[in-house]
Amino acid sequence: MLVGSQAAPGLNVVEQAWRFIRHDYVEADQIGPEKLAQGAVKGMVEALDDPYTVFFDSTAYELSVRNLEGTLQGIGAYVGERDNRITVIAPIAGSPADNAGMEAGDIIVKVNGKSVEGMNLIDVVLLIQGPKGTTVTLTVLHTGAATPVDLEIVRAQIEVPALARK
Repeated sequence: MLVGSQAAPGLNVVEQAWRFIRHDYVEADQIGPEKLAQGAVKGMVEALDDPYTVFFDSTAYELSVRNLEGTLQGIGAYVGERDNRITVIAPIAGSPADNAGMEAGDIIVKVNGKSVEGMNLIDVVLLIQGPKGTTVTLTVLHTGAATPVDLEIVRAQIEVPALARK
């Protein structure tokens, strides 16, 4: 199936692609309209090539709102994506992650025995966060180490230092 931009520019090409996908795509029943709409918006936002403009799907939005509230329940570590790997940017001082020996630069390999390879950052964070008092086991590869280690961490109420209310 080819979807081109020979039609009038702008929303007409988006509408044409939408119609082709919904009616002519072989597995059209496997992709819902919400997923298509979110993909279209994500593509438009990415086309802006602006590091300050991002698209959050409903899960990412919920996570960002929780983080902006200044507290969350989890392990207390900042994580990001580096070289397609989920990497610890820094544990929060005195947090369960810090106390368990998590270090900046650690690569998270598994969460509760489940490989995170190919998962996006939001999905991994959602696996790590959870109710305070519950345990999560992270398999991490420390910088310079050859073998990953398991860190058993009891989740707690975490105050995000930069956003915590006084």
